[in-house]
Amino acid sequence: MSRSARYGAGLAVIALGAATAAARVPVGTGRDVLAGAALGLLIQGPLGWWVVRSVGSDRFLGAWMAGFLARIALLAVTGLVVVPALGWEPTPVLVTLAAVLGALLLVEGAAAMATTSQHTQTGSIR
Repeated sequence: MSRSARYGAGLAVIALGAATAAARVPVGTGRDVLAGAALGLLIQGPLGWWVVRSVGSDRFLGAWMAGFLARIALLAVTGLVVVPALGWEPTPVLVTLAAVLGALLLVEGAAAMATTSQHTQTGSIR
């Protein structure tokens, strides 16, 4: 399985987990849980894919740093601007967003580690 396919599978698992969590929280909170999950998946999903695709290249550090800064900026902008502007409940949105971002970071690491292990075994890593 390619690293992009691994990352895509991880994204799907996280999206399914977030949808399941939104269905199980008290009435009225599910919307805020979905909002936090959607923000994380829509913003960090493509950036994580870029990081995974750049493993082993000269652009890896830049991609990783962009993803890191995007996570911090997304949490800050969501907490300070988006949540108050839209009248969302801050706790479910921000906790879900942070959980999704953390889970995506683990998926990136797993996809990158599997790729690095394959390259090491074949001797093709730089």
